[in-house]
Amino acid sequence: MSQPEKIQPFAVLAEVRSVECPTHGPYESRKSRFAGKEIWTGCPACVAEVGAKQARAQELARRDAARKKVMERAAIPPRFANRTLENFSAECEGQRRALLIATAFAEGFGDALVNGRSMIFCGAPGTGKTHLAVGIAHAVIAKGYTAVFTTAMDAIRSVRETYRKGSDKTEREVITQFALADLTVKSRMIIWPFHKQVWLFCVPVFHRLQGCFTS
Repeated sequence: MSQPEKIQPFAVLAEVRSVECPTHGPYESRKSRFAGKEIWTGCPACVAEVGAKQARAQELARRDAARKKVMERAAIPPRFANRTLENFSAECEGQRRALLIATAFAEGFGDALVNGRSMIFCGAPGTGKTHLAVGIAHAVIAKGYTAVFTTAMDAIRSVRETYRKGSDKTEREVITQFALADLTVKSRMIIWPFHKQVWLFCVPVFHRLQGCFTS
């Protein structure tokens, strides 16, 4: 039985011409046809640069979207949205010292997370306690960590709501949601006459999370 005749492949040679790129110098441009039109390839180095630029833009957009999502989850109040360590105004020695400590905590947050270190800011109203705590949150979010902001009373209300008949969350689940973030910022920790309730909330939480607490 005769074997079928093998068809030998053949090569199609594309037309090539030498072109000078004003940025990268000479290169070979190849001709192709698309929709009845002749198309010559451009400078491969320029094409690679455009591709890399687009990839960087896409990555920056992805990171920005991810950061915005983290910020939304952080629930930082609008009036503190732009409070950072960089724009904190230290007008006295105590504030300057607090800023240095807060900055060191933010820069070494990885170690604080491993070792379970937290910070408590105490002082008179209007001295910048929440500004510093939120500034730390902004700094750690920029490093890729997660953070969440709450006031003591909001946290207590969340726990109280679990006592309602038909509540879809347990007390443990509410407490755990605050502990899931890498950093928890709790403002106004001591509020008379609710300080005992605040303390009862903090006892099971303190050992689970890293946080910044303000009085």
